[in-house]
Amino acid sequence: MFAKLTVLMVLLGTATAYNIRVDDKSRHEACLITCAGKTAPGEGWMLFVDKKNTYIDVGMEHCGFLVTPYIFTSLYGETNHWATEGATSIYYPTASSFRVYVKHDNDDAYAQANAHKWFLEYLAVGYIC
Repeated sequence: MFAKLTVLMVLLGTATAYNIRVDDKSRHEACLITCAGKTAPGEGWMLFVDKKNTYIDVGMEHCGFLVTPYIFTSLYGETNHWATEGATSIYYPTASSFRVYVKHDNDDAYAQANAHKWFLEYLAVGYIC
């Protein structure tokens, strides 16, 4: 038995459906949830070691996942977030957190993130029991 889940992501005005096949026979389909969250605008961004790019650690403890979920992200803000790379690339995912690194075309992502109140929204799909 497996659960098939379709997650619909709406990014930049286009809709994309992701079919996720979950083959974990040890878990019940009813235990599979979708949890959403976001970071505070312009807060939590850390300066990367190159002194110009940025990253953010995102906590999702409130979701209550038992194992690492599938995570989908999108970057928002007042302006200039359109010229970034990396916002949908997930690093160090666990059941309760993940990290995203962001690079900006003008090589000043850290300043941009704070000045223009960038924030991440995420959907995470995983097991709670």
